Amino acid sequence: HKMNLFSRKTAVPLILVATREAKVIESIPADTFTVREAFSTMGVLKAIQASPRLMIVDPEALVEVDDLPRAALRAALDAAEEDGIPVVTSDRFIHADEHILEESLLRAGSRSAAAIRYMTPRVVLIANYCGGVGKTTLSLAVTRRFSQAAGLGTALIEAGMGGSSINARLGGDERPSLYAVVTQDTHPGQWHNVDVYPTDNREALALASDIDRTTDVLDSIIEQHTLSLFDTFPGNPLWPHLIVRATDILVVAAPRTDAIAQTDVMLGELGDAVAAMDTKPRIHLVLNMVRTWGEKLPLEGQTDVILKYDQKAAQSLSVSLADPVLNLLYPGWQKQKKRKQHKDEREKE
Repeated sequence: HKMNLFSRKTAVPLILVATREAKVIESIPADTFTVREAFSTMGVLKAIQASPRLMIVDPEALVEVDDLPRAALRAALDAAEEDGIPVVTSDRFIHADEHILEESLLRAGSRSAAAIRYMTPRVVLIANYCGGVGKTTLSLAVTRRFSQAAGLGTALIEAGMGGSSINARLGGDERPSLYAVVTQDTHPGQWHNVDVYPTDNREALALASDIDRTTDVLDSIIEQHTLSLFDTFPGNPLWPHLIVRATDILVVAAPRTDAIAQTDVMLGELGDAVAAMDTKPRIHLVLNMVRTWGEKLPLEGQTDVILKYDQKAAQSLSVSLADPVLNLLYPGWQKQKKRKQHKDEREKE
């Protein structure tokens, strides 16, 4: 699929490398990026003027020029970061090279094919113990927005409690369930080019009883989609098999006493569970349906995204709900969206 946010051709992205670590150079695809090297503090400063998309700099490894001491270079690097150019050390880059390349392209608003190549897959769980906080609405909004904007494979899988909230929300003809896909090898239903796998709790129990077959299908779904999002509940029988596959867990809360209490419990349990895992998913807290300033206070300092109460936005699955969440998963997503909006406005003028 072609990612329409990045469809126009531009110059090959430039990366500044100022380190003695040869492995950094080896990790950057020569057919995708241009690399400019610098060996002194002044060399780095001059390279910044070329507007690199990413700077990999080890200040202590550079030759210090009298006209530009290391302290002044660090100030220049800080200013570049404030302008949206990622600055990382060689050690950090070596341990997360693909993620950093992806993030740098998104933050810079790149429209090259490299931006598609480095949109790494995400397996996202949207969850909380408490119902009525907007998990299904956010799941639908995020997957539809991602599919439409990115044009990349998107899957929405349900693993909640009770009946299928997805089928209830979407209405119309019921789509094949995850149970049918696993046991009958059927194709999933589609909604706005999103592959949808609704499931009720009874089906989840049956799937958990044949877990090898079920996890084989789940792994296949994840492999075939750039974004695989699970609208889920920690008490679902499949939960233990989902959390170990997750790259991100979005805990969705609402400013209600019961929801805040349940959120505190879940964050504590997630912290313990993730600490014991080899692969550690990122945990994000989304406070949804906020009406007043005072409703933000109980979870102040913990919240990554605050979404205002907007019934119209919820019913229409507005991008105003999806984009802040996607920005957690793909840092730079909102910046790219704003660049595109500004361009569209200029073209209208």
